[in-house]
Amino acid sequence: MTWSLAAHWVSETLWPRRCPACGAPAALPGADWCQSCAAELAALAGRTYCPACGGDASELLIRDGRCPNCRKLRLRHAELVRVGAYAGPLRAAIVSLKFRKNKSLDRVLAHLLWAALQGRSFFGQVDLIVPVPSHWSRRLVRGYDHVGLLAGQLAALSGRPVAQALKAARRVRPQVGLSRDARFANVRGAFRAAGWVRAWGGSVCLVDDVTTTGATVREAAATLASAGLDRVFVAVVAKATVPGDRPSLM
Repeated sequence: MTWSLAAHWVSETLWPRRCPACGAPAALPGADWCQSCAAELAALAGRTYCPACGGDASELLIRDGRCPNCRKLRLRHAELVRVGAYAGPLRAAIVSLKFRKNKSLDRVLAHLLWAALQGRSFFGQVDLIVPVPSHWSRRLVRGYDHVGLLAGQLAALSGRPVAQALKAARRVRPQVGLSRDARFANVRGAFRAAGWVRAWGGSVCLVDDVTTTGATVREAAATLASAGLDRVFVAVVAKATVPGDRPSLM
């Protein structure tokens, strides 16, 4: 046994990994999740969803890559990939990364996102990984950019470079508690493309942790598309829903 393997064995034996969702010991040495949360996570990730908006949808209702909830919307991204619904262990891990300063979960969630991207033909067209940016004041309060960390881990796994192609043009109100239309109004004009984007014109994968109505990723994708990028794809860890959510044609 090499020294590195021995050190790993000692570490896993004396300080076994804890499930990021419930805190129970991981199911196996080197695993991230306990057996119960891993099973629940597999169920969340196994749901059929719309490849345009990420919402749960039956395959029978998806036509031309759209579900009834987004069929009439003007979307500037070509396709959206998610890990699963914003619930159970997936929600717990995102909350821990975003609000409880558990920065080590960027790796765990990035591995899930990379697994969701495996086999997607569009990813071969992606030149850059682009995180949805937070305003500097939010990063200052939190102490770090959680989506930037997630995008960096995904870039390392995928072999694609990460780039700050978007900047937060202004601070927006938190989206929690706002109606669908209010969410879209809240983020309108919230981003601007970096100066080099217009001259570059490649294809990117836009990364965020959670999408609900899709307002933020739609605005971010529209900003990049308007700057002249060839194609914009979206990868999110989770898709949340709000009561009474209805599509807007904005």
